[in-house]
Amino acid sequence: MDSKNLIRFLFFTFIIALLLLLTLTNTPYPLPLSDNRALLDCATNSRRCTIKQPPKPTTRLHTTDVPHHPLDPLTLTELNKVRSILLSHDLFSNSNSFAFHSIVLDEPDKAVVLEWSHGDALPPRKASVIAFVNGETHVLTVSGRRGTLWLPHYDY
Repeated sequence: MDSKNLIRFLFFTFIIALLLLLTLTNTPYPLPLSDNRALLDCATNSRRCTIKQPPKPTTRLHTTDVPHHPLDPLTLTELNKVRSILLSHDLFSNSNSFAFHSIVLDEPDKAVVLEWSHGDALPPRKASVIAFVNGETHVLTVSGRRGTLWLPHYDY
């Protein structure tokens, strides 16, 4: 072998050995298959693992939930109240067919949310409703506390 080929051979051998060494040091060792918990524990398998305990699932009972933040979604109680307000309005009580396509929280202004802090009373919560009544689509706003319904008037 001439000297150029020898240097190339040694260089590639060194690179391959370095790659193998890095691969072996960063690959977790295989665990016994009988211990399923150990397989799921990333702290034993990786040095980069930051999760020490998996998060515990929380079950929330949505029928008794109370919103804790101004941007929390409407609770089931609030949705039922909005529905009863809508059904008592003349637009729905005098119609043959209607459908609620969307009932969501009408988010308060950004300034109101930024002024609010944990422990303060929530700002008045309103619902934005898209309803299909007698062949027409209506965008409505319902105030849950006052039980009022606004039909917006658009000037086109």
